[in-house]
Amino acid sequence: MPVELRADGFYIRYRDVDGVWKYRKTTARTLRDAEHLLHEVERTIERKELGLEPLTRNPENWTLADLLQWWLDTFSVESAAHGRNVGTVTNQLLKDPIAGLRLELVTRARLEQLLIDKKRAGLGAESLNHIRGFVQRAFGAAIRLEKWVGTNPVDAVRKVKVPPRAYQTLTADEAARVLAAASPDHATIIAVALYAALRKGEVVALRKRDVDLEQGLLHVRGSNEREVTKGGHHDTIPIHPELRPYLVTAMGSPGLYVFPDSEGRMRRSSGFFPERMLRRTLAKAGIVEHYALKCRRQGCGFSMETETPEDRTCPRCNFKLWKTAIGRQLRFHDLRHTAATLMLQASADLHAVQRILRHRNPQTTMRTYGHLQQDYLHEQIARMSMTPKASPTAPPSTLATPLLLATNDDLESDRAQKKKPAFLRVSPGGADGTRTRGLRRDRPAL
Repeated sequence: MPVELRADGFYIRYRDVDGVWKYRKTTARTLRDAEHLLHEVERTIERKELGLEPLTRNPENWTLADLLQWWLDTFSVESAAHGRNVGTVTNQLLKDPIAGLRLELVTRARLEQLLIDKKRAGLGAESLNHIRGFVQRAFGAAIRLEKWVGTNPVDAVRKVKVPPRAYQTLTADEAARVLAAASPDHATIIAVALYAALRKGEVVALRKRDVDLEQGLLHVRGSNEREVTKGGHHDTIPIHPELRPYLVTAMGSPGLYVFPDSEGRMRRSSGFFPERMLRRTLAKAGIVEHYALKCRRQGCGFSMETETPEDRTCPRCNFKLWKTAIGRQLRFHDLRHTAATLMLQASADLHAVQRILRHRNPQTTMRTYGHLQQDYLHEQIARMSMTPKASPTAPPSTLATPLLLATNDDLESDRAQKKKPAFLRVSPGGADGTRTRGLRRDRPAL
């Protein structure tokens, strides 16, 4: 019998593409549903025999974990963010139950549920989009190399809307104070980030041969240990005149790199923490976010945070609290945002800012720094006014009888009349009470 009912459900019997008989349990609840299912299986086998469908969509017999690991080892390893990719995929995907499913079972509904569960666990919108992107890129690579025959299930999963981020930046005055307060070694690194808008990895990979002081050009060729930048290309940008003395000082360092480690070699990204250096410099420059107060009496342990720098005493032991200024919590990447912000505020051309930031698409620059147009929009919208302007007041008259003052409309009418030829001018009226004076009477020559 092709369809058989047993105690635990309906079973179907069919011959596969290799001619082997199969006997499988189904989830059908009625005989009619089981027969329909058997019919679909037989039609699918027939299409495969005719070459209309692949024999299997998963020729490697992979699970989602196998697919992601293959993508990490094959494609992500060439990326500058490979370390972060491995951490995110391992913690957020490979440890999740969905990683053990075969690729055929990784459906849109399961991926949607995965993102919902991660959101409930506290992940933000940007992190959720990163998780979605990893799975999408892995499936896309498998399709290109025929490791997976079928559609990409992630294409049907919508991205999570990310609210626009408000970047922290420095004003021109604050940037000058930071450069003045920084130590000589730190000032050169901060200056390159501020004047050339370099990323942290690009600062580390900057070689002396990339600095052309004669032509005033800076060649950005790599990022950390990679031979290309984050965008996957080489770029050349002009050297700001105020950056030149900092570069001249930095070129005196030993080794091949402009900003090497203590032994003259390239700084390792794992041991380079410019944010700490930047925040200490910010506190030294007086750009403070808050103050940390701590009691130094042994065994007390009282501490608190305050926005004002006044001296206080410990409420427990009445000792004077030790005060520490905590600099504004800027990331090193925020110096790049500061450079773009200051250029745009100085009315720099958007295309030029895009070239200096080395964005491939000007829309990226516009989307990231579009909030800076608000000042311009404020100025433009202020040009519109719906408040009527006050009429000019006449000087006090010394005559005994009041005068009839001409209104603005009358003045405009007089100006319009004077512009006309003499024979077309119409007099507003005469002293004899007539409404309109005749042209022939006023001008007998006519």
